[in-house]
Amino acid sequence: MSLYLEPNAPLFKAVVSDLKLASEVPSDSKVYIFYIPGIVNYPELQKTLNAWGKTTGKNAFIGLLSADAPDYETIITYFQIKKSPAVVISGAPAFATAEEENNATTGFARIDNSKVLGNQTEIVECIQEIYNLFIQNKVKEAISTAKKEGFKQNLKYYLGKVKDSAGKAINEFLKNHDVSIDVFQGKIVVAPSAKPSASSAATPAASGDKEQKKE
Repeated sequence: MSLYLEPNAPLFKAVVSDLKLASEVPSDSKVYIFYIPGIVNYPELQKTLNAWGKTTGKNAFIGLLSADAPDYETIITYFQIKKSPAVVISGAPAFATAEEENNATTGFARIDNSKVLGNQTEIVECIQEIYNLFIQNKVKEAISTAKKEGFKQNLKYYLGKVKDSAGKAINEFLKNHDVSIDVFQGKIVVAPSAKPSASSAATPAASGDKEQKKE
């Protein structure tokens, strides 16, 4: 699968079940934020995302999935995006993936509520709170607990004891801002490559079974 990033549009490769990035994505970035545009556009959203990303240094990577990307449909299916535009947030394995015996499960957040996406203050607040969840390893810890219990509940349930920046339950924040939290089998791997070519593309692996528990 191929994905185009803008501006400056470096190309990176994604392979199922691991999502492999082969581009100029910094190998030391911890959280990945992807903006998937739709028929309805929010001209200020990309600028807002880029401006926020700069405040994190290399910790956060911001990418735009162009609507004409060859595997656009595959990507939006992979992240279970039912409508666009949307923002998807995930991270490097150290911050987003629980892995035991080569069985990796990665968490991601999805924002596709038009009111949230259209409100620059609210979307930044959402991204900041979700970014904190990943950077503080709360998502990874929740996945580990969920896996031990066989995912008897959805991932939001396992984040239940986490507090947001205001000291309130993060579950309430996620609910009030219509943020979805889910998982996929595999992990995100950065494979640095200045100029991706056919020789740098990995052979597609068999797709891992997705966790059955949904929100």
